[in-house]
Amino acid sequence: MLNRTKTYILFILIIIAICQMFELWFDDYSNRNFFYSVITSIFKKSSIELEYKYKLEPNQVVISFGKTYTVLQDSEEAKKKIDSEVKKIFNVIVSKDIYVTEENVNMKEFLENMAVLYEYPVRLENIVSINPDYDESNKNVREIGEFNKIILQPSNSSDDSTNCYFIDDQTGIAKKVKIAYNSKVISDEVNFIQYKTAFKKYSTTEYGSIKKYFFNINFLPDLGQSNIIFKNETIENSNSEQFDAYKNVILKNPFLVNNVVDENKMEEYVNCFFENPFSRWNFKKQNGVTVYSDGEKLIKFMDSGFIEYTNSKKNERDTYLSFATAYQIARTFMEKDNKYMYSNLYLMSANKNGNSEWSFGFEFKLDDYRYIIQNGELNNMGIKYPVEIIVKNDHVYSYKRLIKEFEVVSNDEIKKIKTYNEVFDSKEFGIIINNKQQNRKTLIKNMFLAYYSENIRQNPKLMWIIETADKVYAIDAADDKVQSTENKE
Repeated sequence: MLNRTKTYILFILIIIAICQMFELWFDDYSNRNFFYSVITSIFKKSSIELEYKYKLEPNQVVISFGKTYTVLQDSEEAKKKIDSEVKKIFNVIVSKDIYVTEENVNMKEFLENMAVLYEYPVRLENIVSINPDYDESNKNVREIGEFNKIILQPSNSSDDSTNCYFIDDQTGIAKKVKIAYNSKVISDEVNFIQYKTAFKKYSTTEYGSIKKYFFNINFLPDLGQSNIIFKNETIENSNSEQFDAYKNVILKNPFLVNNVVDENKMEEYVNCFFENPFSRWNFKKQNGVTVYSDGEKLIKFMDSGFIEYTNSKKNERDTYLSFATAYQIARTFMEKDNKYMYSNLYLMSANKNGNSEWSFGFEFKLDDYRYIIQNGELNNMGIKYPVEIIVKNDHVYSYKRLIKEFEVVSNDEIKKIKTYNEVFDSKEFGIIINNKQQNRKTLIKNMFLAYYSENIRQNPKLMWIIETADKVYAIDAADDKVQSTENKE
């Protein structure tokens, strides 16, 4: 019995030795310890396992009715029902034999038919980026590949099927998948939304008349709620014009008390980044910057309300990092830093820096609208987005964020919000479009409503944001028609 046990142990050791020999041949190890790579690889795999609980949300969901369309907001119940259907469709795609074909992107066809469009803020590796329950090695997952938009379209035939288009704007290619799934569920939900008066509708004619201003003809305008921004407080005047209760957004530095930084409050906040806060030490404050460190983690805290975190932890070997895993690591880390983190956070940028590193940029939303700071102000702080995070191997390597508290308050004024077409007819828009210096018309990359401020000390205002290839312009969303609530009966 003892000899048999020894034989089993010897056999296992021989197998490990053979594996180690191949790794020594093909990998560059500075440490040639016999069992080192085998043991550490086991720990590396287990250390990166985590709970996939953070779902990547699309930046817009558009429902096309054939002649009109609407843009759903994140908080609407209709979006949750559509989300449920998308998950069922994905389950069919990964579990059945499917045929994938390539087609050129045609947004005009989308607008002329009943369909649902999911648009994501970044280019995704595959559908695992949306649902980590799926396997990246799945044949169908690999064949569909990268995309940033999904269109679900009930088939016109009588075979109860659904056409799915996975669109990659970077290549201009759409991967089409036709699945045997009862599209009546989607059709019924789209019909329900179409005849629900609460949803703002836009005509495809409107889209056709304005797309001449955009350099990407496949662009679908993110019209948001347009002139019914504050739909719960909309008032109609005697001329049947629609006015909206104007709201102010106030930004606060949570660490300032009587314009002086509360050191105790600041240290209490910084402690959440250290496993053992008692092991950390801090430099003396200099030029409004305090540095904290425990030898591995280093934090720079700026009195202006900005924090920069770095973790110098080193891995013996780089670990492959998928988008889905990196995103979960980033969101898990940010959840710990939730004391002054605005809850409505969404992804704006994702870049792969090799097989073991991802960088993400996040923005905030207020009342379902983006909060945007003038680019030059962010550049001075060394960032492009209010929150930036770099995930390397199995941990967060770098984390930078603007720390602000938001407060939305009602105003005594009622203002009419400029519609999409009213902005096109404005003098400001004409100046932007007619580029006299280059003797040509400027084409627009994107246009949307957002809360905008020129610096981190200025309270944001609701503005129409116009993005061109190289500049960002802001036009006041409220027009000259202003009425005081005190004069309303």
